[in-house]
Amino acid sequence: MSVRKKNSQGIYVLVLKVSYSISVKTSRYKWLLNPGIYLYFGSARGKTSTSLEKRIIRHYNHQKKIFWHIDYLTSNLNIKLLGTYYTTNLTITECQSLQEFVQKFQSVKIISHFGSSDCESKCGGHLLLISNNQDISTKYIDYFHQKNLNEYKFGSFF
Repeated sequence: MSVRKKNSQGIYVLVLKVSYSISVKTSRYKWLLNPGIYLYFGSARGKTSTSLEKRIIRHYNHQKKIFWHIDYLTSNLNIKLLGTYYTTNLTITECQSLQEFVQKFQSVKIISHFGSSDCESKCGGHLLLISNNQDISTKYIDYFHQKNLNEYKFGSFF
């Protein structure tokens, strides 16, 4: 049985499928994302942050005001959000989780500066290209489960 927490905080990992090359441009940066599977490491834990649940649900909504770098991807109809993994463990940051993932799977590519403009750990970027293949490997999913990240399902949060 799950307990619903209205103001929960934590980190999450979005699994995104980019089917066609896309260009993303902000006032400071420009990225070209080639087809593949990407992971975005994010958080909902700031003083003015919405709840973790609301943050994740927001990412599934294509129609929204572009506020964060990840909004350029989650609002693009050509990019599919395949899944989300999360934890409410407040001792883990998205930067720590990303850095552990990169150490474990050294073949991943960090997309420089994407989603990390407020990063205190200087981890280089919060978006990873994990595969040029269009399928997410079970080794990544197994890793999230080993790290006690829960898989998000609509209506069954927490």
